[in-house]
Amino acid sequence: PPPVGCLAPAAMAQSPGSGSDEAAAWVEAAESAVRCGRDSVAFLNTSEEHLTCVYRAVIQLRAKKFSDEAEILRRFPEKAALVHFLLDCVRNRSVSLRKVSYIRDLLLEGSPAWATAFRDHIKACATCRSVDLDSGALRATVVAPPRVLWPIPFAIELLALVGAALPAVAFRFSGTCAGRVWLLLAGAALLLPALALEWIWCRRRSAVLRFLLPGSYAAAAPRVAV
Repeated sequence: PPPVGCLAPAAMAQSPGSGSDEAAAWVEAAESAVRCGRDSVAFLNTSEEHLTCVYRAVIQLRAKKFSDEAEILRRFPEKAALVHFLLDCVRNRSVSLRKVSYIRDLLLEGSPAWATAFRDHIKACATCRSVDLDSGALRATVVAPPRVLWPIPFAIELLALVGAALPAVAFRFSGTCAGRVWLLLAGAALLLPALALEWIWCRRRSAVLRFLLPGSYAAAAPRVAV
């Protein structure tokens, strides 16, 4: 792309551009890009086209050197959403980095409000912080260390099986009433952990999954037939 400061002859007469075709095209391209960024399917299919429209619209607007250029750029209400769209384009296709970087430079030179918009959004959005437009590369995403999870309680199931087998052992092999009673009590005690786990599972299913298995879970989610 051409240098940012060489978009138009310096002698071009300055005039208000609020009602110009270039200003309208800029607003339309930016709004379309924001809508595209909010629709994941549309973004995957048409983000490159919308990025090109924003690219052309900004260049054509800046080339006119309107006297109220800064105000035209500042007036766009959804700056954070457009910044997110631009940085997402880089994350989706790294070859877009130079184009997005050039758009950012044009916006920052045209209106200081865009410098604030880029800075604030990148500070607030962890996803967009992975894009470094200045160095021309994607930053390495910092991955949090895995949380230590409890082991899956197969031992409790094994104890429950042993506890359920002890009454049969008591009546089959124990010769005294006292021995049978002790075996029955031991079997009941071994069944208690499994019963407690089943009680917790029925009432706090998502909590049990969260402590035992990595991932995101939804308990009692409605099922919709497709």
